[in-house]
Amino acid sequence: MFEKRRGELIYLLKNRKEEIDLSRQHQIYGAVKEIELFLETIHYFEDLAHKEELERIVLPRPEKKQSFLAEMRDTVKTRLLE
Repeated sequence: MFEKRRGELIYLLKNRKEEIDLSRQHQIYGAVKEIELFLETIHYFEDLAHKEELERIVLPRPEKKQSFLAEMRDTVKTRLLE
């Protein structure tokens, strides 16, 4: 809704500038800037919420796998004790 309104106001400034008096043009420009600031604020908080969701995700730790040499040592040790 806000992006659509911003587009309409920008269209007015670009294409119908001659029909609008200067003070009204400044008002339209100010309204466009307010809408852009509002949209940036919304996007900032959306990104922040998304980041917080990602931080809450707990990933399982990878299994610690023995190296080949440690595995061979354990195998030999087990066979020798049998």
